Amino acid sequence: MADRTYSGLLLNERAYTATRVILAVIAWLLVWAGLATGTGQLYGPLMLIGTFVATSTTIGVVLASRFGHVAFETILVWAAPVDLVAVGVLIAALHGYGDPILAVVLAFVVFYGHLLERRPALLAAVAATLVYLGSHAWVYQLAEWHETLFLGMKGLAVLYVGVLSSVMSERHREREYEVGEAVLERGLMAEELQRRVDELHAILDVNEMVHSSFDLDRVGADIVETLCRTIGIAGATVLVMDKRKNETLLSASSGLTRKPDDLPDRFAVAIETDGQLELAGQHLVCRSIQDHKSMIVLFCTDPSSMERLGQREMQVLKAVSTGLVVAVENSRLYRLTHRLSVTDDLTGLYNYRYLQQRLDEELERSRRYEKTFSLLMLDIDGFKRFNDTQGHLAGDRALADLGGVIRSAVREVDVVTRYGGEEFSVILPETDESGALIVAEKIREAVAAHAFLDVDGEPLLRLTVSIGLATYPVHATDKESLLRHADDAVYQAKADGKDRVRVAQVHEGGNGEDADAAETGGIE
Repeated sequence: MADRTYSGLLLNERAYTATRVILAVIAWLLVWAGLATGTGQLYGPLMLIGTFVATSTTIGVVLASRFGHVAFETILVWAAPVDLVAVGVLIAALHGYGDPILAVVLAFVVFYGHLLERRPALLAAVAATLVYLGSHAWVYQLAEWHETLFLGMKGLAVLYVGVLSSVMSERHREREYEVGEAVLERGLMAEELQRRVDELHAILDVNEMVHSSFDLDRVGADIVETLCRTIGIAGATVLVMDKRKNETLLSASSGLTRKPDDLPDRFAVAIETDGQLELAGQHLVCRSIQDHKSMIVLFCTDPSSMERLGQREMQVLKAVSTGLVVAVENSRLYRLTHRLSVTDDLTGLYNYRYLQQRLDEELERSRRYEKTFSLLMLDIDGFKRFNDTQGHLAGDRALADLGGVIRSAVREVDVVTRYGGEEFSVILPETDESGALIVAEKIREAVAAHAFLDVDGEPLLRLTVSIGLATYPVHATDKESLLRHADDAVYQAKADGKDRVRVAQVHEGGNGEDADAAETGGIE
């Protein structure tokens, strides 16, 4: 079907076609009745001509509407002149029967006034009025003034009905258009509101993820994925950088064809005046979305996606970036606080608290996977006399130097801690007694060979350490026993002359509960 000017046009088209068919059938019935009864006017030439013209037009309207795919408005314009000719002929044919065609003329102007725009509808009403008046004037000859008056009144009635139908239909169409526009606008507003709600939910989800963990690297990909889904792009990278230290604090990606490993870990890159940054080889464009004190947040995506980002999407990015900055600051503060809580200020080594935590972890892991590990306890020989002769400042400096010596003598996976005072400890994961003994001797020799600074800062002083060794599960199966036997071995080393290593010894029939210290190395 052809395009419709408004929703009721299809129904009106059917009503118009059905009315034409009914009128054509009535006209032919009148012709047949005239032939059957011998009534001259009903089967006269004018009646036959008018009926034939009206019927032919009706057939043309039906064919054009159903099979010709012609617009209904075009059909009306085409049929109107022919219909007016048929109306004029039928008025002349039936002038002796009390003006029966007046109803047809009124129906004509009503239909055209309802279905056409105002201007063509008014033209159709004027044409119908002129045809009606002309046909009557030609047939009746209007000899009396009152006949002319009555005919004029009926003509005015036809014109009034046509004009009224056109005006009312025009208002109806305007009102329907306004209603449609209002519904469309309301729908657009509802869609916009839903988008804003979705954006707020996304911002809340991101903020919840941001503040749910101090490990932003773990949730970074989820944050960027949520952002990309909210603003409607395939993939992106978010960078949080420290402008003062020129380093990347957070780098998270989602939806990219490959992870941008060559993204700069330094902020020493040129950001153009328009706020964009081209990353070589990545086909990404970066834009600064937050510049907060010492930190800046960059949002990187492909150029086409960046061009599609409007003000609304940038507002979402800025809202999320504010939370990211706060979260990064909190994460840095948490890591600093955590490091201070498990680090000895003087030596920079882990402290007693961390030793306890790592021993629990190593015991659990060793039990689960049936592994072994060893614990070394170290005590500086004659450190009180060193402090008394060299002063506490030199003593503190010696403790810090000793921590560095121990660290340099062990593996990266080994955990060196300051147990307290002049005592140190070393956890050796997956190391049995013989392997731990080699490490202990290496530490003892490194300490003995190191020149510590005297009160004047000259590297002239020598220190030695006594070391005790205990191994899980050979010497103990719990933390307290392991610490006790390693400590007992230290005391045994000191009793045997210092500057030596002693291994906790298990008595026959026991494990760690009946252990003695046995000499396995050292200097006599």
